[in-house]
Amino acid sequence: MKLKGGVFPLLLKFLFYSIRDYFSKNYGYHSSALTFFLLLSIFPLFIFLLSVFSLLAFFNISYVYYILYNLFPSFAKDILDNVLKFYNTEVSINLSFFSIFISLYFSKDLFIAIQMAFSYVWETEYKGNRQNLIVAIISLPVLALIFTGIYIFMLLLKFIQEIKHFLESLDIFFLNWLLEIINFLNKNIKLLSYSSNVLKVFIIWFFVFLLFYYFTPKKVFKRDVLVTSLIFTFFLLVLEFLFKILLLNFLSKNPLFLTLGSIFVFIMWAKFSFDIILIGERFLYYLSNKAEGRNLPQ
Repeated sequence: MKLKGGVFPLLLKFLFYSIRDYFSKNYGYHSSALTFFLLLSIFPLFIFLLSVFSLLAFFNISYVYYILYNLFPSFAKDILDNVLKFYNTEVSINLSFFSIFISLYFSKDLFIAIQMAFSYVWETEYKGNRQNLIVAIISLPVLALIFTGIYIFMLLLKFIQEIKHFLESLDIFFLNWLLEIINFLNKNIKLLSYSSNVLKVFIIWFFVFLLFYYFTPKKVFKRDVLVTSLIFTFFLLVLEFLFKILLLNFLSKNPLFLTLGSIFVFIMWAKFSFDIILIGERFLYYLSNKAEGRNLPQ
């Protein structure tokens, strides 16, 4: 059925209804629960990345410190001390791999909570989908590692000149191939930065699309999911931009605020992101009901 009354006025009206329902029906409780489970799923992955980084520190501690000092001059020593302490523990490697299983375990709780939250938004009984749940549990660590790789690559591009000068100062013949790669990146830095941003946006949109399509408790048209995912991916990107401004312009002015405030900012960003996701799911509820000709609740 075609939407009557114009597309954009209807979309704005559905967005207003969805935001209103977020407050009146207390979706914030579910977004807080999702944030809690996300933290339980994500932080074990940081332990794994820290252990990998500690192996790099083992090979040549002076080079690692030099790189860290160029990237994080205020925190280089503290970061390196923590890495070495972690590496010197006997359980560091075992703990790093065990952290992956911890992340998978809490990912289960996260996606069960997503299914329950979406069922609440759709005002229907929670049934769950085991097949989608298993795929989602496996995908979360993979997605986190992909985003980590993208951000590390973007950070590499940001400090490409410092890294190039550092490698040239080493004058080690078996690093010539690495220097050639760095030179290639330096020559195409604008294109690579643009491509990385486009890839990041596409992955976010694709994840939001899959989340709405497979975890919505009732069958919906792909067209409605596509519209909803595009709109609310835009809102997620705006949210990320605002928090990036907050982090750079306020918290970075003070090392103490940057250390403690970054954790708080990450929690706030996760909470608001899930708020947007739940509002988007309610938006999909209105859009799907209207498209199918069903009466909307008052």
